[in-house]
Amino acid sequence: RVRFRALAGKERSMGKVLKVLGALFLIVIIFVAGVFIYAMTVGPQLDSDSKAYVDSTIPILTKDWNPEELRGRASMELLPLLKEPDLSNLYRMFRKLGRMTRYNGAKGEAQIKISPQNLTITTRAAYLATADFENGPATMKMSLTYTDNIWQISEFRVDSPIYFQQ
Repeated sequence: RVRFRALAGKERSMGKVLKVLGALFLIVIIFVAGVFIYAMTVGPQLDSDSKAYVDSTIPILTKDWNPEELRGRASMELLPLLKEPDLSNLYRMFRKLGRMTRYNGAKGEAQIKISPQNLTITTRAAYLATADFENGPATMKMSLTYTDNIWQISEFRVDSPIYFQQ
């Protein structure tokens, strides 16, 4: 009888452990399903919004090649990199392109990343755009971060074959 009671006690404690593990598993499943539903409903809107931001911002950034336009839209991670004299030298090179004559649009997408460690959701977007300028074509890469319900630029690169001409 004593042995039977000991076994019955072990079975009860094992049952409690299984119930707790089952509950934790259910919570994880619900969390993953919620994240999936969030990504499926919000993702297309973020793609649309980020593309619209890029398509409206590139003409502003290239209009007069004013570095303050970039600085005013820069994310907190990009802002410390926009220091003088490097920024002035970079924009001197950009100005070699002249004015934009045709914007061909941007291609890319937004991505939602979820960090299980600290339960944060990060939204980023990356786009490549092409345009023709007075002195030649250029490809622009723009990466964005979505913070406090606004898109901010985390990277802006301009590549053109005219930079390699003497």
